Amino acid sequence: MKKTMVLNGQSISLTVLRVTDTEVDVSVASKHGASIAATLRAVNKGYWGVLRINLHDAARIAPDSESFRILQTAIYDLAVGAAHSQERKAA
Repeated sequence: MKKTMVLNGQSISLTVLRVTDTEVDVSVASKHGASIAATLRAVNKGYWGVLRINLHDAARIAPDSESFRILQTAIYDLAVGAAHSQERKAA
């Protein structure tokens, strides 16, 4: 799964790299910078809620709290969507 968005005037690409029962890895890249990695972890089966992202790296894309919240939400939505898609395929 992939999603493209504009954040702070930058075109940002979010790409799901890996989906397991407990984790979803997402790559976040801007056109003019190195990509950063984010991992969404399941708290319990079916409950997603722990997002791991390097804040120093994320600050290059989302330097203020509002843009970071938007980025965080986009990562979460894409990762949960990928997890649910895989669950439906497995069922």
